[in-house]
Amino acid sequence: MIRKLLVLFLLFQATGFAQIGINTNTPDATLDVNGTVRVENLIDASGVAVSLTGISSANRLSRTTTGAGLIVNENTLELAPVTRNIGELDLSPLIAVEGTTLNNVSALLGVGESNEASTFIRVYGYSSTINLTGISGGFHGRRITLYFSEEQNLRLKEEDGAAAPENRFVTLATSQITVSGTGFVELVYDATAGVDGLGRWLVLKFRP
Repeated sequence: MIRKLLVLFLLFQATGFAQIGINTNTPDATLDVNGTVRVENLIDASGVAVSLTGISSANRLSRTTTGAGLIVNENTLELAPVTRNIGELDLSPLIAVEGTTLNNVSALLGVGESNEASTFIRVYGYSSTINLTGISGGFHGRRITLYFSEEQNLRLKEEDGAAAPENRFVTLATSQITVSGTGFVELVYDATAGVDGLGRWLVLKFRP
């Protein structure tokens, strides 16, 4: 009987400070999960629901971009990384398909895309006047400066219905702004802008 109690005590001692791994044989933390984590019905001891920062709409834990260049990563608030490199956006493939009016243009701002961390992006690849009605991939606080490097005019259309609402521009004019030849437009994304609250790119300034 004493021997059994000793064995149980030793097992308790061994497991009391153990690291548990799920889908891994070499855990590096008290609980090491190699895969996604889903959390539901998280209630504290007092019966109050607990809100987790960094949780997706599917209740999966993740890194969260909060906007304005901020990221919550492992309960730490960080500045989103940006590069000093000049990003690039070649419009010529889009022009070949869509013509001189381009809607919902991807500026390659997404995770893993070439302009993810660029704040200054050179736009090129057009040989006639181009109309832009919207840019996809905006998130709250994202700020970019588009440098139009060709000699032809480029117009940003105000609230143009050809673009998805969340990709549209709110300009400093009633219908459009025009960059005559080389020039730049500085934009910031507001996720609640627009009469529908779906978000818009706001023009901060431009050099015509």
